Amino acid sequence: MKKLLIFFLFVLSGIITAQNINGRFSSSVYSFERVDSADVSKNHLRAYQMLNLNLNYGDVSVRSYLNFENDFAQDIKDDPRLRFYNLYLEARNILDIATLKLGRQPIINSVVGGLMDGVSLSLRKYDFQLSGFYGGNVPAYQKFELIKNFSDNYIAGGKLTTTLIKNL
Repeated sequence: MKKLLIFFLFVLSGIITAQNINGRFSSSVYSFERVDSADVSKNHLRAYQMLNLNLNYGDVSVRSYLNFENDFAQDIKDDPRLRFYNLYLEARNILDIATLKLGRQPIINSVVGGLMDGVSLSLRKYDFQLSGFYGGNVPAYQKFELIKNFSDNYIAGGKLTTTLIKNL
């Protein structure tokens, strides 16, 4: 999967040059002591680095949001962790009505909230918007992989909205 991502980014950078690159990097560190019993305690030193990076060219964007975390004072199972919260391709204004997103993306709906690996499509014409999505749950700790039993862990939905009140 990582080789596919590197290949995709390499090919994409050869085909188009980003018109707009924006992002944010932040790093934080905190320390605490955890008391396990009356005479046993452990000191922790946790560090987090966050990267939010968007590459935009016209109506096409590659959006990413990832986090790296580690404890430098104690060995903790599964540390260090690299979490991929977002990594998707977004194409807007397709035929002047559609927006398509493909990859790991956030889903925020009246009944659904979270992350999914999949596709979402939004169609907008006049005062109406029809949107739908289909995908699978993300693996534990937002690992950069697809779950193995996608057909048993899918998520799907959609909605139709309209604006009934106009500006006078």
